[in-house]
Amino acid sequence: MQSAIGRVIKSTRYSVRAALQSALLISALLLVGGTERVVGMDLLAQQDERATGVVRGKRAPVAGALVNYPSGRQQVSTNVEGLFYLPDLPDRGEITLIAWAPGYYNTEIEFEMGDSVEIELRPILFADHPQYEWIGAHQRRDQEENCQGCHSDPDRLALQLPFDTWSRGAHANAARNPLFRSVYLGQDLRGNQSPPTRYGKSVDYGSFPLPPATTQPYFGPGYRLDFPQNRGNCALCHAPMAAVRAPFQTDPTVLSEEEQEGVSCDFCHKINHVILDEQTGLPHERVPGVLSYQLLRPGEGQQLFLGPKVDVTGDDSYSPLHHQSRLCAGCHSAKFWGVDIYNSYGEWLDSPYADYRKPGAKSCQDCHMPTGLTDRFTRLKEGGRVRDPESIHVHRNSGSRDVTLIQSAVQMEVKGSRINGQIAVDVTLRNVGSGHHLPTGTPLRHLVLRVEALSEKGEVLSQLAGSHLPDWSGPFSGQPGRVYAKVLEELWTGISPTIGYWNPIRLVEDNRIPAAGEDHQRFRFQPSAGAVTIAVELTYVRALPTIRAWKGWPEEQVIMAAQKITLD
Repeated sequence: MQSAIGRVIKSTRYSVRAALQSALLISALLLVGGTERVVGMDLLAQQDERATGVVRGKRAPVAGALVNYPSGRQQVSTNVEGLFYLPDLPDRGEITLIAWAPGYYNTEIEFEMGDSVEIELRPILFADHPQYEWIGAHQRRDQEENCQGCHSDPDRLALQLPFDTWSRGAHANAARNPLFRSVYLGQDLRGNQSPPTRYGKSVDYGSFPLPPATTQPYFGPGYRLDFPQNRGNCALCHAPMAAVRAPFQTDPTVLSEEEQEGVSCDFCHKINHVILDEQTGLPHERVPGVLSYQLLRPGEGQQLFLGPKVDVTGDDSYSPLHHQSRLCAGCHSAKFWGVDIYNSYGEWLDSPYADYRKPGAKSCQDCHMPTGLTDRFTRLKEGGRVRDPESIHVHRNSGSRDVTLIQSAVQMEVKGSRINGQIAVDVTLRNVGSGHHLPTGTPLRHLVLRVEALSEKGEVLSQLAGSHLPDWSGPFSGQPGRVYAKVLEELWTGISPTIGYWNPIRLVEDNRIPAAGEDHQRFRFQPSAGAVTIAVELTYVRALPTIRAWKGWPEEQVIMAAQKITLD
């Protein structure tokens, strides 16, 4: 008697073109996703009788479903009739297959070779439940579910499991970061408070902020100094689990224990969609952070985790989005008063790295969540398995504090010559390893290029031409060099550079080096007989000197590149 699956296979007739269209569709989706690849998708088109099985939903076969054979590391797609073919299966023995399609959980089935294979997918109920209680990442006595229990390395074997790498990164500390809190509150790191903002009055405009009084101790700007009655929208990125329930009423310095986990595991793995402007490809203005994310929080008695793996089962569903840079867009692109403030995502979008049609394309995850550093993401005794390290992105979220990463971003070339007796120095900086502007992120960050020419006796030669470091750049202001920064100015107070972009501002200058771009500077110094030493240094500075001094922040600088050459 012929089996049900056999009848489906024998009765199926479709063209090679239809099968290839299905294959190309899912292949295109996964190519955009970044790392997953589908093999053998057109093999079923060659011979119906070779079908391994069929994937169904509740009522009908599912086209474009992915079927994964973990042990053989194969992944194929179903055709328009829901049929799939897996080549090179063993002749006998038990086989485990895992299937997925959009709108369904990853579904696992075990079968004996020779049996009929029919995989019925479990649907996801597409409704977001705002009453969902977030799962904390850390183990706590009052909470059974957590991420640390399965995704940490208690034996300290340097496995770089997700909880351990995440907990040491900026995402885990987004709400707790003392520098962020000091800017939000208008305090220094010791808790000293700047005086309330002073206001003047205008017949035409009403009240407007005045510069800080120089007669009182001042500990830097703060959002709550300027808007003491408002909580603002900082929590939309720094504390999204709290802000999603009260977008403009959440104080990021007053949170529950789970909410203090910042950009936590459970939040990221509930993101189902990113809402972007079709014209710009960026989040809509005035809807930053969690407002740009569509979440799928399950109802009571249910659970769901969206992630980048097809072959993980339980309450998991494969999400191509989690391979893509757009996952980062909500919190890494924001405008205030019509000025781009944080736009790492937009800078990447304009870069050659965003073009997946060309070799060398990279997503945010490729650089900030590198592969090849671990062979598992779950402890083996908790159900994990050993995998190809190149298939696992660690949750390090490497950023400006990863010295190796930022030093690899720039290439510096220095040339010296004598022109009409004068000492000429040409410096070229190339952004060779960053998928966005250099530097990127908060306007606090900037690069300082210093150039110095010394005579044979060690005397500093006077500069005759070329740019100078601006007054605000610190102890080397006025000396030969250049600062690469996004410089903002407050319209009412005239303070510049400023990080008070919650007030009306304008963009004064943005001379940062774009991805794959370069900048060339020429300096000239007075003539000097004998050997001349030229010293060039490029430094990454994480905070404006005035802000650092007011708030008592540590001096954090990284030498990006340094060269010395001698002219005989």
